[in-house]
Amino acid sequence: MRIFYNEGFHIDVPIYKSHEFVNIFGDNQTELKIASKNEWLEADPKGVTAWFQNLEEISPESDPLQLRKVVQFLKVIAKTIKPQSPSGLIVSKLVEECYLSNSRLDLSLKQTIDSISQRLQSSLNVRHPVQNNH
Repeated sequence: MRIFYNEGFHIDVPIYKSHEFVNIFGDNQTELKIASKNEWLEADPKGVTAWFQNLEEISPESDPLQLRKVVQFLKVIAKTIKPQSPSGLIVSKLVEECYLSNSRLDLSLKQTIDSISQRLQSSLNVRHPVQNNH
């Protein structure tokens, strides 16, 4: 669900449902699903959080938070240019795929933007970072 504010900002609020079942081995399991536009999709919010936290491992040693800063800048740029731009998760995933580190943050940002642009010319599909079927 997306909540819009008058100032042009919005907040995405995920809607989850859980389903408990017994697997073929007799163990109790819980399946978590997230609401999508027209369906319920498999969800792993803890996995997404762990994935994003592990992104810092590919940042340069001089600034281990540089990749996170590039993600933050690109999310702001995307929302400023077009309020209906891709979700923050898609932006984060594209940065993971196309990130280019540099000792200077501004050059890293520019090189990553160029890399994302080239990547999107070959395919607009962005795979979910945790779920294999999305």
